[in-house]
Amino acid sequence: MKLVSINVGLPREVQWHGKTVLTSIFKAPVAGLVKVGRLNLEGDRQSDLNVHGGADKAVYVYPAEHYAFWRAELPAGAPIRRDAMGAQGALAGLAIIAIEQRLESRKG
Repeated sequence: MKLVSINVGLPREVQWHGKTVLTSIFKAPVAGLVKVGRLNLEGDRQSDLNVHGGADKAVYVYPAEHYAFWRAELPAGAPIRRDAMGAQGALAGLAIIAIEQRLESRKG
């Protein structure tokens, strides 16, 4: 497994279906070390702590292998960056490990 991106961002207000909502989907890659705290990464905040963030959900990573799927699904030239899914990180090899673990659990 390889960490290919660390992403952080702060909540923003956006217009959605005629309403102003608070979202933390917008992240930006950072270079160097980032402190992982009990509730989140340094420089990162979540908007809805009922479903994101907190002691049990402080860090969300996205499988880097899935970006190829989105590049094929979205219109040509649509920007798909490592921070596009709102995750605090992108890991290469994560999807493969999950599949291997699922196969192992079926053997038993």
